[in-house]
Amino acid sequence: MQSQEPRKQSILVYTGPGSSNSWIWLADFLEREVFLNTDFMSDPGMIPDAGADVIMIPGGDAFGIADAFGGDGLRRVSRMIERGLGYVGICAGAYLPLRSSIPPLSEFNLIESKIANISSSLPDRIVDQEKYSVRYGCSYIFHPARGPVMLTGDAEIVAPLYGGPSLMPSANERVLLSFKGLTDETEVLVDRGVCMRTMIGRAACIEGMYGKGRVVCSAAHLEHPDYPEANGYFSQLLGSFPYAGDGRIARNHSSADMGDARRMIADLRVLANALDSHSWKIGIKYWESEKLLFYIDAVRKRIGRRGESIAGIPSGSMHHFELAKSDLRALQDDNDERVLESAVRNLSLGASLFLTAYFSRLNEKLSQNRADDQRK
Repeated sequence: MQSQEPRKQSILVYTGPGSSNSWIWLADFLEREVFLNTDFMSDPGMIPDAGADVIMIPGGDAFGIADAFGGDGLRRVSRMIERGLGYVGICAGAYLPLRSSIPPLSEFNLIESKIANISSSLPDRIVDQEKYSVRYGCSYIFHPARGPVMLTGDAEIVAPLYGGPSLMPSANERVLLSFKGLTDETEVLVDRGVCMRTMIGRAACIEGMYGKGRVVCSAAHLEHPDYPEANGYFSQLLGSFPYAGDGRIARNHSSADMGDARRMIADLRVLANALDSHSWKIGIKYWESEKLLFYIDAVRKRIGRRGESIAGIPSGSMHHFELAKSDLRALQDDNDERVLESAVRNLSLGASLFLTAYFSRLNEKLSQNRADDQRK
């Protein structure tokens, strides 16, 4: 960690249906940058009406996320933002608050920005049309490029793009970062001329206001662990959100036996690795077997080789990991997308419950250490 003083912002991270494994990057980022007053919420209906300073919607499937919230859920969150809750959307989460006439996205029109990566017909020579484009009403949203891209504006950084929007903000939004150029590692997915016209000079990260709430949309994954300069910029941006509480959450979680937990994580890892190079499609999002390891390793690296952890694994996590174990066994013989969806759901739920307990305990420990140092 860069600092031993926990940040005060109270943060909700959505990890439910429609979200991808990229929320694990966000968890790692928040721990490194000491944003420990964080809940990982898998159920849109469980998001509290008050008490949080920022809600973060990660990458994934924007349509899947919108369907999970539903019209009523999106309206409820929009009212919370209007009263002062901050919003940070990354990749899919950046599409969610843009103006739309298609339900249920139409219930969450927070800002007026439009996107450039949309067309009435698909660009010529698009790579893997089914994977890198999606029907949107009578038009198509397409991905012009993938991988690290150069950004300019409030900072000069490189960050990866995995499907986020190329934004055209209105006069009511401020551009924080724009697409400056491609790198040697950027994978161009359409004609290069189309790619450049769609991206370069367009906004990659913007902010606007909805009532009293600040809305930030980032096309690029500024939280990705391989890009420390982007992480530093993102940390400053998130730390600039106002906070209402004292930055501490205290919770009680019943914990499973650590020996059982360690064996469970080891079993899950073996089963996930045995799937080798399988690939499935959930909604509009493609899943490879290696992505399942994100959830498993998020727990594994925090409990240590001997099952030691600053916080135990909640019993609820073990329940979902047991269900995921059954799903992964079934996938060894059956490539059923519904079984994979269940496995992803249970792995994500298990990891969400564990990380919420882990962050809470780590926050308490660091705060206690600071109090002890001040008394000396």
